[in-house]
Amino acid sequence: MQHLHLLLVMQKIVSFIALLLLFGCQVKKSRSSNTPQPVQVAAVTHENYDQCLKKMAAARLHYAKKWPNMSMAEKQKAFTTVLTEGIFPQWTGTAWNFYGTTETPGQGTIACGYFVTTTLRDAGVNLNRIKLAQCASEQMIRSLVQAKYIKRFSNIPMTQFLEAIRQQGYGLYITGLDSHTGFLYNDGAEIYFIHANYTGTRCVIREKAASSPVLTASKYKITGKISADEKVLERWAKN
Repeated sequence: MQHLHLLLVMQKIVSFIALLLLFGCQVKKSRSSNTPQPVQVAAVTHENYDQCLKKMAAARLHYAKKWPNMSMAEKQKAFTTVLTEGIFPQWTGTAWNFYGTTETPGQGTIACGYFVTTTLRDAGVNLNRIKLAQCASEQMIRSLVQAKYIKRFSNIPMTQFLEAIRQQGYGLYITGLDSHTGFLYNDGAEIYFIHANYTGTRCVIREKAASSPVLTASKYKITGKISADEKVLERWAKN
């Protein structure tokens, strides 16, 4: 009888351990399924990106020849298009990391500041990529954009902030937040936030500004409308 009792006790212990293991696996699986994964995109090889940069450089040289006869609106459109339709799409899906410094989209990781300075440099803007990437976003913006094109917003609703961007019109804006930086792109109909996202997807994304958690959460915002800065555009065209 004593042996039988001991056997029953051991069976209960084994069953209990099995239930614990099963429960543990289910919790782990559930947590894993809820973990945001980076956006999966087609790999961009170094050769592909080199080809993209050659095309963008050719476009810039094309505009440079016509520059004296172009209107300010045409100049702004040319500069903005090279970045938003040429450079940025190549970087979509590139993994974010706080220490990321890759110069090739789809390879390695990129931090938010390095995303801004690397893409501007690759578009033809002459700048110190490393020094500016390591600056506070406001300092970066002040170093690149004239004061008359810089605006600051503190503790205002997102609707009010986005309306201010709409009022400034079409173009590309370097944007600094409490602890982040990226680009705002006003295409005339919608406003997008393009950045190396450190939450959620944890990669370079283009998302509607109105629904961006990072943009919404920031109490302080500073924007520099780089596409409107005539000095930046002049240097860019004649680089």
